Amino acid sequence: KKKIIDESYIDNYNLLTQFPSTIKFTSQQKEIGKNFLASVGIDENKKFVCFGVRTKLFKKETFNSVRNSSIMNQLLGINYLIKNGYKAVKMGKFEKKLDLKNVNIFDYGNYENNQDFLDFYISSKCEFFISGTTGLNELATVMRKPKLILDFINFHNVEIINHCPLILPKKIYSTKKNSFLKYSDIIKNGIDKIDIIENYPDDLKLIDNDQEEILNAIHEMRMLIELKNFDLDNFQKQQKKFWDLNKNYNSVENNNLLISPSFFDKYNYLFTDD
Repeated sequence: KKKIIDESYIDNYNLLTQFPSTIKFTSQQKEIGKNFLASVGIDENKKFVCFGVRTKLFKKETFNSVRNSSIMNQLLGINYLIKNGYKAVKMGKFEKKLDLKNVNIFDYGNYENNQDFLDFYISSKCEFFISGTTGLNELATVMRKPKLILDFINFHNVEIINHCPLILPKKIYSTKKNSFLKYSDIIKNGIDKIDIIENYPDDLKLIDNDQEEILNAIHEMRMLIELKNFDLDNFQKQQKKFWDLNKNYNSVENNNLLISPSFFDKYNYLFTDD
């Protein structure tokens, strides 16, 4: 029996883990989806990932959201996966088509015949999803696919992120201090709640994840999802103090999120509270 308990962004009852997706494909739809993937050189029984970003182009925004980022910074990590037997599907619509020049990457976002059904079907067949903090990655949630969220800064919203083992935060640089801000200061001062870059104090600059940071996080996702060689419990223990601090100031649970361990280790001094 199905019952709507409440209309919420938060999975209070852990339903996403307990139950599979309610979206089911008919035999005809499965055949259509399989033939489509084959037509663009992707065997649905082989490894592929979906990836994308949020930009202001989709909604023609006149401001710059803190959630925006560049797709180009993901390509080093995507090429790493390709070298290890993956193919990749770029999701999300852009104003112009990217010149990727790689037969192992399909630009579905700019495919002229893309459609809602294919959005869900493609997502249901990928190994995992890579994207910025955008509604795009909820395709992965709906189809119960693990996701890596990049360019993250809104720590006050972590409890609405579901089915996501790893996140990779942006950094904030202070020209006054001539250094990066500690995440404890970002959270204590409510900077993580600012949604528009133009509303940042003049001395602060939001820094997107670079290619190396993203490459390392993608490698960790592969270790976790494919190779099963990732000490998740140990990493969560190492990060517990930080997530407790975030819960104390933002009153939110971290929903089993883990900051990319390579990033957390490299910038460990930014996660301390002293």
